[in-house]
Amino acid sequence: MHILLIDDNSDLREIISMNLQSLGYIVTEANDGAEALNKLDEKKWYCIISDLQMPHISGLMFLKIIRERGLKIPLIFITGFTNIIETEEAYRLGAQAFITKPFEPEELNKKLIEVESYNNIVNRPETDIELEDYYCKIHIDEFVMGKKIIYPVFLKLSSAKFVKIAHTGEDLDQAKIDAIKKHGVEFFYLENADYNNYLKRNITIARRLLAFREIKDEKKREFFISICKNIVEYEFHHDISSETLAMSLFAIHNTLKFISEKKDFFQALHSLHQFSPSIAEESLLVSLIASAIALQSKEFNNKTVINVSLAALFHDFGLKELPKNLSELPIEKMTFEELKLFKTHPQLGCQLLASIKDTPEVVTQAILHHHEHADGSGYPFGIGRMKIHPIARILAISDFLATSWALHANKDASFKSIILLLNDKKEIFDKDFIKAALELIHDTEPLLKTNF
Repeated sequence: MHILLIDDNSDLREIISMNLQSLGYIVTEANDGAEALNKLDEKKWYCIISDLQMPHISGLMFLKIIRERGLKIPLIFITGFTNIIETEEAYRLGAQAFITKPFEPEELNKKLIEVESYNNIVNRPETDIELEDYYCKIHIDEFVMGKKIIYPVFLKLSSAKFVKIAHTGEDLDQAKIDAIKKHGVEFFYLENADYNNYLKRNITIARRLLAFREIKDEKKREFFISICKNIVEYEFHHDISSETLAMSLFAIHNTLKFISEKKDFFQALHSLHQFSPSIAEESLLVSLIASAIALQSKEFNNKTVINVSLAALFHDFGLKELPKNLSELPIEKMTFEELKLFKTHPQLGCQLLASIKDTPEVVTQAILHHHEHADGSGYPFGIGRMKIHPIARILAISDFLATSWALHANKDASFKSIILLLNDKKEIFDKDFIKAALELIHDTEPLLKTNF
């Protein structure tokens, strides 16, 4: 099998060529893209391996030229960290894979073995490809790994295309992260198994963090909020377990603790609201709002408020059991049958959480009832106020407030102005909890009423 190797670095080219030859490949070398173009007709190439940054004709331009000629030779790019953003355009033009420097020979060999089938995979419709199911995201501003990378880090170019930007043991300092952010990148991605270990590691860090007085409480609060979101993000796309449930309980408890101690409840809400909408931000937002309303109502003790927070964190987890295209479809665009199926998600969420050992029963009951209305117009059962679980009545209000705040027309509104929308919902929601929510407008320190 013939391989065309293009790199203007003769030393690196020689090393790669020797490795390829040891694997049985027949290698033809080219110093740059111009020389490589003259060699295209010489053989039937199994694959082209090219540096991305080269003088005269760059790797990207070389790829564009051969695609314009109608040549579908699989192409693997070798690139440095700082050039990784250019891969989006290269993927669009039909590059098959990327390897970032430095790399091990085994990594290149693996790409070469896959190269024939890989070309077919990346040209399938993206709706048929679920590569994103194998990754979990972390907001780039909340990425906690230390200078040396413990797990490989990826960028998402599309639902079918992920590219590794940092290897285990590699430096990923703030300067490199800032360089990526300048290109509009919001998230890093880890493979599922690594993400789970990442969560465990951060929980360990968080436990130690509690004892450090030198670290500001604001930073601790931000870290716990980040952990909450990361756990929800993971659990929404994967199986919930007793272990992740315990992580959630620890994280939400300490999030409330630092918010209550530092009088920054509304600041925490606004910081969450600034992120791009996602299940993680929305779930945590509902959780904090529900906690504040519960405390303002004076009907719940500390332990129960934690249950309120936990139920709110998982209130929409039944959506993960629905077809993806349905869970993402606006209700007004659903058919009758689609809407009927969508309205089963409170039951699915209840069943999901009930299957996890140690889940409090009040949490599952609250999730089951969180879309019920006081006037009996809700779902899934259409029961009235007296039959709705008290925590679910709070969840319904909190969910409404978070959803209303996320609307484009309300994006720049303050949370206090969003609360005023409840004045028109007194027939639907519990009047006592509406009253408690409205009191938050004047009481800017609702969580100071207790000590977690």
